[in-house]
Amino acid sequence: MPRTEPWFLRFKALLAENGYSRSATKSYCIVVRHFLAYLERKAISVEAVTPDHVGAYLCARLRRYRRRHGCNPLSRRGWYWHLVSPIRALLRLAQGQWPPPNKAELQLIGFRKALAEGAYGEGTVRRYLEDARHFLRYLNRRSILLEGAKPADVTQFLEWELRAFRRKHGHLPRRLVQWRCGWTTGIHALLHHAQGQWPPPGSAHPWLLRLQQHLEEQCPDRETRLHYLHACGEFLKYCERSGVKLKSVDTGHVAAYCRLKLRVYRKRHNGVPRSLHRWQIGIQVPIHRLLRLVYGCWPPAVTPDPTLLLYREHLCQSGFQPSVIARHLSQLRGFFGFLRGLEVRPEEVQPAHVELFLKSKLEAFKSAHQRLPANLTLWCYGLRAPVRRFLRLIRGEWPPDIPVADELEVVRRDLCARYRRWLTEMKGVSPETLRKNGDAARLFLRWLGERARPEALQTLAVSDIDRFLAWRNAKLRRATRLGVSQCLRSFLGYLYGEGLIAQDLARSVPSPCQYRFESIPSALSKEHVQRLLEMTRKDQRPAGRRDYAILLLIKTYGLRAGEVVRLRLEDINWRHDQIRVRQSKTRADLWLPLTPAVGEALLDYLRNGRPRGGWREVFLRAQAPCGPFARGSSLYSVMNRRLKRAGIQAEGKHGPHALRYARAVELLRASVPLKSIGDILGHRSSESTQVYLKLATEDLRSIALEIPVGAQQ
Repeated sequence: MPRTEPWFLRFKALLAENGYSRSATKSYCIVVRHFLAYLERKAISVEAVTPDHVGAYLCARLRRYRRRHGCNPLSRRGWYWHLVSPIRALLRLAQGQWPPPNKAELQLIGFRKALAEGAYGEGTVRRYLEDARHFLRYLNRRSILLEGAKPADVTQFLEWELRAFRRKHGHLPRRLVQWRCGWTTGIHALLHHAQGQWPPPGSAHPWLLRLQQHLEEQCPDRETRLHYLHACGEFLKYCERSGVKLKSVDTGHVAAYCRLKLRVYRKRHNGVPRSLHRWQIGIQVPIHRLLRLVYGCWPPAVTPDPTLLLYREHLCQSGFQPSVIARHLSQLRGFFGFLRGLEVRPEEVQPAHVELFLKSKLEAFKSAHQRLPANLTLWCYGLRAPVRRFLRLIRGEWPPDIPVADELEVVRRDLCARYRRWLTEMKGVSPETLRKNGDAARLFLRWLGERARPEALQTLAVSDIDRFLAWRNAKLRRATRLGVSQCLRSFLGYLYGEGLIAQDLARSVPSPCQYRFESIPSALSKEHVQRLLEMTRKDQRPAGRRDYAILLLIKTYGLRAGEVVRLRLEDINWRHDQIRVRQSKTRADLWLPLTPAVGEALLDYLRNGRPRGGWREVFLRAQAPCGPFARGSSLYSVMNRRLKRAGIQAEGKHGPHALRYARAVELLRASVPLKSIGDILGHRSSESTQVYLKLATEDLRSIALEIPVGAQQ
């Protein structure tokens, strides 16, 4: 009996236990019997088989197939797996694990653990591991240890992969820099994990290291930083080959380098870039940034405009990306050249000058491309936005207040200004109420037309009020119509108090009926709230960390959106675990205990997600221009975006108040007294809290009365 026969019997029993079909069992057994016979001839025990033995066996089977059939298998991959699958199952049965872990696999396992600890996304981990596996295979072919790999090895690997890409696709990658960065990020992470430091000390140019530190402070986009570092590294290598020191570089060297890159591009692609100007900008912008870091300004003979330096600093502080900053400055240089042709200083610019600049740029575009821009509105915005932001920075306000030539418009503005002053000084209304009532008064005066003059207001009658409301309320909801009536009633009361109308028309303003407690607040269910928070917490981007802290604050304390937006850094007392809420309606300060979950979410956002700057508000916009939210209504877009990503279809209103109502329901079901709920939610009167009683549906069902039998019919 052959010594390998017991393994064959055990393998056959394993197939029977796992429920393999008769055809699969027969095929597997034939392959395994041939493989065991091969091992018997070579005097190799099943427990000592290595991948080299399996490879030699497959080569022998392939030679036998060629001798028998005179050709290779039709599907070499299918033929390969037809043999390998049974052999692997046998060797896993004999050795417990197959293929046996080699050094490369162990390194990948350690790399995977390091990526998991670094809180990388699943897609990033999968891509990094695939890149690392390719790189380790390349090093193994050349007998290079991972711990001894050098930057030159990475460069040679990328060239090897580039040749493979060209053989497979017949052309180079369309975006070569992005393709290269897609490989290097994972490989650099692997080398940093294996060697503890990457690039190795002394291998990188000192100015390249300074540029890397500068970009990490100024440029939040990782891909842009990698692109700049690669482009500047290539330029520094060119300078070293040419024997030119970096502090001796002038514009001629940069131009010669661009010509060299263009020759390389033509050789690779058999032609010039589609947009030569944009291609040159992509080459020159990173180099100019490096040279500005070296010289302070570039070109050296040109002294930059102080206002441009101030504007650049403003854009950097606002969180704009370097590519956007470069585009803004380029547009402004063109605008300055246009103003010099008109002999107009930036301090004297008027809106008409900006429109003339746009017309001149549009004419230049037409003559160059023989057509209009594909999206004319977006094209105009790309030119107008940098100019507006710059003029707003140096002049404080843009567009400037243009004197009104219309006498009637002057009367309207003066009347609205006096009404706003009366609301502020006499009524003490909030800014939101002031804006709402001011807009309603302005709309009413425009509707009156010529009758808005002081002498004509004396003839205002009830019929005029009815006609205005019929025009204004045509397509409005009942609650909105009620708000329109309240604003109009306030404005008419002011006019009567100032003696501008003959009779008190405020009492004649009709309003729709709105019964107390007639509506049911829209609240998210407990399951929806948990799902919303879980999905938001998984987003480790700066915006995700911010949104998670905001939603957790509203869910934990039931805060209003405006109270979250106005939260400042000094309102958080970390020593005593307290948080101060400046309540929107009562204008009183409420101190609440800072729970551990909320504290950790706030710390995570402040450390890893909040943009740098001198703002005192806790929550800032994640996209440029960075800064505090304008008002509480800004959180509606945050809430809607997170609900959509969580796949939650909420009925009714689903803004930040839905979380506030959900918190009220949670407190009601926990049997918290109504007075305590009102104190937490910031209600001055208990009547404001009673509306939440309608959300306790389970408790209301327990006290519901039975409907008589006759009433059910």
